[in-house]
Amino acid sequence: MPAALATAAVVLPWQALVAHQDGVRPLDAAGYGLLVVGVVAVAFRRHTPRTVCIVTALSLITYLALRYPQGPVPLPTGVALFTLAETGQGALGLAAWVGVIGVLSAMSAAKGYPTSHPLLGEVMFFGASLILGGAARSLRARLAEVRMWAQEVERTRDEEARRRVDAERLRIARDLHDVIAHNISLINIHARVASRLLADNQEQVAAALDIIKDTSKETLRELRTTVGALRDADEKAPRTPPPGLARLDELVETVSTAGLRVEVVQEGETRTLAPDVDVAAYRILQEALTNVLRHGGRGQAEIRLGYGDEEVAIRVANVVAPVGADGRGWPSEGSGSGLIGMRERALAVGGQCTAGPQPDGRYQVSARLPLAPSREGE
Repeated sequence: MPAALATAAVVLPWQALVAHQDGVRPLDAAGYGLLVVGVVAVAFRRHTPRTVCIVTALSLITYLALRYPQGPVPLPTGVALFTLAETGQGALGLAAWVGVIGVLSAMSAAKGYPTSHPLLGEVMFFGASLILGGAARSLRARLAEVRMWAQEVERTRDEEARRRVDAERLRIARDLHDVIAHNISLINIHARVASRLLADNQEQVAAALDIIKDTSKETLRELRTTVGALRDADEKAPRTPPPGLARLDELVETVSTAGLRVEVVQEGETRTLAPDVDVAAYRILQEALTNVLRHGGRGQAEIRLGYGDEEVAIRVANVVAPVGADGRGWPSEGSGSGLIGMRERALAVGGQCTAGPQPDGRYQVSARLPLAPSREGE
């Protein structure tokens, strides 16, 4: 409809101004009727472009055959040709263009139109209409591709955001498990010690209770920090350094209060680890020592850290074998949630982690982590 109104606004007033010209038939009711037919037909160009092209072309040819005044009469036919090309019917539009020009040329020769008759202008106008229609179709197709690309980018961005949210939730779940499992295990051990010594040695009972108090306080602090990340709370930064191998001595001292003697052996020069790798290494060591406390009894564990050019190797093994030399009492297949968490932490930074009983009766956790994370899909 906008195209029809615009065409009418150009054709009808213009032809009214040139209604009387020398040497041509004055514009009468029949002439205006032909103009109106062409203009009205344009309103239906989107529904029946072929019919509109035929109607506008016939009205144009009839108008010129009756020798009415010249003007922007070819405009409706040009719009119809444009629509054909725009809707992918360029071949039909080209045939219509040749047909209309052929008829007008024959009429010009038969009627003896003066040489100033703008037939060349009509040829160029109709040709330009076809070209512009084809260009509009190509542009629309390109815009559709751009919209599809933008939608794909948006969908990919949403999927990536969901993936990151899921990864962050999994990381927080691991942190909660590691913090609670390790510290509650220490609390449980010291509570049992305090219960056994309550009647005989009050000084050791007091020391055990102090350890329970400090451990529970540390547990609550780490829980507040972790849960604060879920709320995006603007909390004060923790006063203790973040988990990492720099806190290994502190971790060893903590488990030693529960009666576990830990020997740390380092191979190679200390290397700087990426923050994610550093946290993963610490949490794997923490979970491994917690498993020794749970399953290995109050004995001795050995930690070996091997620094290479591209990775750090971690091995934690209990020296005092659990019940039986076959490793009974241990999760032999490594199916516990803590062991799964260790594997996931290693995999998240591009490393690997294995755990299981050894032929000599010891239980061993081994991990190899790159110095910098190399996550799958990045």
